[in-house]
Amino acid sequence: MATTYEDLVRAFSDQTLAALGGVQQGMIDALGAWSRALGAVVPDLSLSHELPTAWQDALGDPEAIIDEAHRFWTAVLELWRELVVTAFRASFLAPRAPYLPLD
Repeated sequence: MATTYEDLVRAFSDQTLAALGGVQQGMIDALGAWSRALGAVVPDLSLSHELPTAWQDALGDPEAIIDEAHRFWTAVLELWRELVVTAFRASFLAPRAPYLPLD
């Protein structure tokens, strides 16, 4: 079976995502080791219980901030996809590749 460009792009994407997952896990492991090593020597500096309520409210919920960042970057990627599809359709390549499902 012949390898198509689509197969190559999919394989590259899968390998890149796997590598990024490995890098992220390495970063998490390193951060955990660093935190455990310093945890024994650094005094507890958690002062959040002493912050005024207004300051605590202003800091916001970290999980909500992460969710908002994810929503934003997902929307950015969708806009990028729309741009690439539209540019492809407007290019000279579109008539030469009539079987590409872009919807």
